[in-house]
Amino acid sequence: MWLAAGSVLYTLLVLSASMRAGPRGWGLHAAGFLAPPLRIALLAALAGFAALLAVRALRPAHAAGPPAAPGRPRGTGRSLVWALALLPPYAALLWLLRARTQLLGDGAVWLSTAKSGEHRAYSEPLFAALWHAFAGLVRATGAAPDASTMGLFPILCGVAAVPILAGIAREIAPSTRGFVLALGLLLTLGGSQLYFGYIESYPAGAVFILLYLWLALRRARGADSPWILPVALGVAAATHLGALYLVPSYLVLVWLDKRPVAQRLLLLALPFLILVALLFALQYRPAQWTAPLRAATSGVREGFEGATFHRPYAFLSYGHLADILNAVLLAMPVPALLLLAWAGATRGGFRPFSPDLRTLAAAAVPGFLLLASLMTPVAPAQDWDLAVIFLLPAAVLGVAAGVRLWGDRPDAATTAGLIGISVVSLLSFVLVNASEEASVQRFRALVNDPVRVSRYGRAYGKSVLELYYRDLGRYGAALPYARAAVLAEPTNPRNWTNVGYELMRLDRHDEAVPYLREGIRRGPERWEGNYNLGLSYIKLGRYAEAVPPLVEAVRIRGDLPVLRHNLGLALYRSGRADSALVVWREILARWPGYAASLRLTQETPTE
Repeated sequence: MWLAAGSVLYTLLVLSASMRAGPRGWGLHAAGFLAPPLRIALLAALAGFAALLAVRALRPAHAAGPPAAPGRPRGTGRSLVWALALLPPYAALLWLLRARTQLLGDGAVWLSTAKSGEHRAYSEPLFAALWHAFAGLVRATGAAPDASTMGLFPILCGVAAVPILAGIAREIAPSTRGFVLALGLLLTLGGSQLYFGYIESYPAGAVFILLYLWLALRRARGADSPWILPVALGVAAATHLGALYLVPSYLVLVWLDKRPVAQRLLLLALPFLILVALLFALQYRPAQWTAPLRAATSGVREGFEGATFHRPYAFLSYGHLADILNAVLLAMPVPALLLLAWAGATRGGFRPFSPDLRTLAAAAVPGFLLLASLMTPVAPAQDWDLAVIFLLPAAVLGVAAGVRLWGDRPDAATTAGLIGISVVSLLSFVLVNASEEASVQRFRALVNDPVRVSRYGRAYGKSVLELYYRDLGRYGAALPYARAAVLAEPTNPRNWTNVGYELMRLDRHDEAVPYLREGIRRGPERWEGNYNLGLSYIKLGRYAEAVPPLVEAVRIRGDLPVLRHNLGLALYRSGRADSALVVWREILARWPGYAASLRLTQETPTE
């Protein structure tokens, strides 16, 4: 009855959020951005599955058998067959419904690093190494590392996750019926959107976290060598430093291990030794280790920085609670319902608490607390991917607890209803991101909420939309978003420079000059503003005025021959031919192959 009531309530919330799709119900409203026929079909299917669970709850409960006895899960070979059989259609689905934009998260940033070859580790050093290695493989095939080719990386992560999820499902649900329910729910978690061509670090992070959870569940029942799990934990943390929230679950397993004290102390130290070794091998130095923490806490700091980055509501507020609930309902809607049903069925006693549930809880609670403690400065919905990796253990715990409601033997109607709700929830999110029009419409709504989004978050969101339209060559459409970013965060010199860039692309150079000069005033060490200002002066025929900003651009970025070439052009046209000749001779001396490019116009602004 608890589950049926929760399913009906969830359906009503989705219907309400979808009917007035705005920035607040971002964990529920995805269907509202789809075309009416598709939206109606999905919402009708959701209502039908909820009704199926409600009708099933009104019937006499079937006699549930006892939970499967602990020990080696039955049917391990068949689980592997299931997983292998799912791989081809699942991979095809991930590709066909892949995300068509890089608006959410930092996909555009990671994509630019793949194109430029610039290696940035951020808080994901091992992922960064894998990412650039994959980009190298793409180049080796003769292809360019663009959104399509690099989108294969998260799809491969999704394929790798299938056998891991099958292993987890078999650990938490040994019977065939329980396994089908568990695997179906795990494959259709809201976080599975990460694998649909979503360019970010989190697909790889999720795979390594899931691998750790699988090995931890196996270790909880006494399987495998105790030396395997610390390796998995160290690798997961190196992939994304946020995975360190798994440490308490590892400590629990080591504490319960009946081994000599010396061995247990070594087991306790081993994952940290592996992590440090990997970080140094990846040239991720101690000075960089605190950067992720500083970025994560920027949304709650005070002072000048807080005035820009602070969200417009307190940590202990309805707004922050709504962010947490939205994250849960997007990442793990059905596992959350199962946790509530389990709590209701056990009257809050949460018994029996088996070793696998204890292990999952020790990972889920720190992850949830970490999620609840964060207030990053961007729009809350933009951090959905970070929320996913923090909620993965909670999602697995919800599924594990749920199958126990039926003694690991759920009936067909319950299985169909739960998996159906999970599929509709995921599919709504996936279809929005697979549609360029729908995803842009949703993102525009998410970042346009001054009541819930910081000044920095609004400016960042507008900048993302500006770059999206810029990449399409639609500079007229990009310009309003560049202006909106300036209004949201006028202290950022890049925002002013971006307005100037879009105006230059529209051949409105006289309008671009004030914005570029203001960008230089606020960020004098940014070469882009100086370079673009020089180009605008050249286009306006003000050649003498173009020389000083171009000289400054060359001073800041002396390794770019195009800057020197346009400086020489400005010098020549302002009557200083001898100085121009000196500049061009230096270009030929330092970059002999650059002369061939002089047949092409170099008077192109740079973002």
